[in-house]
Amino acid sequence: MKTPLKNQRNKGTIIEVIGIVASGKTILAKKISEQNRMTYLDIDLHIHNPFLVASVEDRKRYAFITGLSFSHERSLMIPEVIRSIKENSAILDQGFDMGLYTYSANAYKQKAMIKEEYEFLVKLHKEFMRGAPPIDITIVLDPSIKTTFERISKRGRPHEKKYSHDYILGLRTSFHQYITMLQKSKTRKSIIICSQNHIHTVGASQKLLVNLIRRCL
Repeated sequence: MKTPLKNQRNKGTIIEVIGIVASGKTILAKKISEQNRMTYLDIDLHIHNPFLVASVEDRKRYAFITGLSFSHERSLMIPEVIRSIKENSAILDQGFDMGLYTYSANAYKQKAMIKEEYEFLVKLHKEFMRGAPPIDITIVLDPSIKTTFERISKRGRPHEKKYSHDYILGLRTSFHQYITMLQKSKTRKSIIICSQNHIHTVGASQKLLVNLIRRCL
């Protein structure tokens, strides 16, 4: 019989698994959900974004609307997350905010989005996310660039194969800045960072969850 983690027994706990493209979010989130009897919820929603593929070909034209679409679609998941945690704990495949502060922020830094667009997108995103429940634990997946490209090649999504080294490097830089921002904000009980076979926790200890992550990775 699968035994729930003691610190996740109570309903209402929300864990998010975040990382850039091909970091292994979905696989890990589903495994933790199965092993720990948590409700799995897909907040990544990349297949629902009609602008994502086009944005690879013309980032300046589609970066803003791609980010806006993601923020809007994720905001529509808020009621489902709230309903779920009334009955059980939930694990989110990507969180509500990482996309904005990693992908859209990177688009701005790489001049695919002008300052006014990015600042407006941040304002809209915050309005969309009004009422989103707080995240208790963030699991960060941060594989190497080499591993990222190997996984992109293996799963074979055509638009991802067009991602350049500079693009992925920029995503990782923005992602790391987002993680630093999360740590400084102290809005999480714990942040578990998994980086190239090394796992460390910032905040409250999560030994049982860390052991589960080690078995799943």
